[in-house]
Order: sequence, then structure tokens, then C-alpha cells
Amino acid sequence: MSIIDLDPETTSNKGGKNLVVFDIDGTLVRYHRKRNDLAYVHAVKETFGITVRDSWSDYLSSTDSGILCEIIEKNLRRPCSPADISGFKKNMAAWLDIDYGGEPFESMPGAKECLTQLADSPLWCAAIATGNWEFSGCYKLRSAGFDFKDIPFASADDGSSREIILKSAFLKAGQKSGITGFKKAVYVGDWTWDVKAAAALGWDFIGIASGDEKKAIMDAGARHVLPDFNGLIQLLDRV
Repeated sequence: MSIIDLDPETTSNKGGKNLVVFDIDGTLVRYHRKRNDLAYVHAVKETFGITVRDSWSDYLSSTDSGILCEIIEKNLRRPCSPADISGFKKNMAAWLDIDYGGEPFESMPGAKECLTQLADSPLWCAAIATGNWEFSGCYKLRSAGFDFKDIPFASADDGSSREIILKSAFLKAGQKSGITGFKKAVYVGDWTWDVKAAAALGWDFIGIASGDEKKAIMDAGARHVLPDFNGLIQLLDRV
């Protein structure tokens, strides 16, 4: 079965464990003070000569791969090619060091401790699903001091939609844990597209947000929202 065909709602549920999947930007890792996607913007300019803003609300997709394809199709009037993606990634990798090398990313309070507790949990498996490219998501986690080498990881390299990325995380977590399904799946994110992706898959959702961001995701349908990871383990068992 391919990742795209995987349907968590119909997958055999014999594992007896639950799955919790974490977003990176604004969830595990704080948004960077120097603009979180500055390296992406710089790489678009260097690779294609196109100037874009560090704001993605007007794009159909909320992933690095989907946004790049939209930028190319809109501005260059042609489909995005593998060569486009390869060249862009090479330039963005350099810009990550230029833009953020001297000012590391920061973890969300309680996030590292939460992942450590879940690693020993008899009830939960953890995975990461990010709209970042895999190399950029890993860069941010390493920069913020996370140890994530044993956590199943899905990214924009797995697909252009957040739903496909979540399905990939579901599949990878099942393969790593050696079980064929999960009793339930919970997505932990920070923005409206996270709420919508979880709802589309029939997953539960927990938000990590405060202020205007909290209001936005609650308006989008989130029922459980925390300001950080303190108390998240306890909330998982009540969702």
C-alpha cells in the first residue's frame, strides 16, 4: 500500500497503542525571531529570481513542496521539476546556516521532556510530521537541541499536502513500532491548517498556542489548546 493510499481510519487496529504526531514550526520549536522562513525566501530569490514574502496564508498548500510548486507555476508559468527542487534545496541549506547559524532556534517549553516521556510510554507512540523539507525540519530540531533520531519523521518530501504527510507519519510509526494500527491518532499543532488536516483524517487535535493564534485555531474547530507542552501528557489521556 502506498503512502498516498493509506487511510488511518480503515487500517487494521490491532496494536493497542495510540499515536501522537507533532508539528515542528510553532509547536516543538518556537517561531524564530528573525522570521521563521527567511531562508526559504532567500533561496527562492537566489534560485529563481522571484521575490516572495514570508507569509503563506494565500497559498493553497501549507508545505514547503506545495508552496514551491505554486510559486514556480504562478511566476514562471510552468510545472515544478525535480531539478527545480534539487537546486532550491541546495541553496536553502546554505541559507539556513547564513540566516540562523549564529542565532539558534528555541524549543517550546516542555517539548523535549514530553518526547522523552513518550519514548517510555506503554500507551503512546510518537512521530513528527512537518510541512518543512526533511533537511530544514531536522536543522531546526538540531538547532533547538532535540534528540529525535529514533522518532519516525515525515515531511514535505513525502507529499505536498499536510494530510499526505500525516498519513506518512502514521505509516512510518506503525512500521517502526511493529504494529498494524493505532487505537487513536492525535495531531499536535499550532495553526488552522493543522486543525483542518487532523479533521480531514478523523484524528483528534491538540493545539499549542496562545493569544491571537489560540483564538484562530479555536475558531477553526480546536477544542483543546495549551500554551506550551506542560500538561500535554495528561491531556492526551483525556482527549
